Amino acid sequence: MRVLVVDDQADSREFITTVLEQCQADVKAVASVSEAWQLIIQWKPDALVSDLSMHQEDGYSLIRKLRSQPPELVVCQPKNAK
Repeated sequence: MRVLVVDDQADSREFITTVLEQCQADVKAVASVSEAWQLIIQWKPDALVSDLSMHQEDGYSLIRKLRSQPPELVVCQPKNAK
């Protein structure tokens, strides 16, 4: 399973990445919504784990971007975001 982790705090990114890798996930981690968006388009993750309260652009913004895209462009579709 491919999992994209988005968090502006390096220690949180590293911890979540370590835990997911121990569960055999293929993980990529980035520090911003703009970096995440590039990876979503290129790498097509199966799941997204995002901090919702990042400073520059928050996780809610990323989820709104995901939801606004056609399904063929974005593989993962968030289900529990407001």
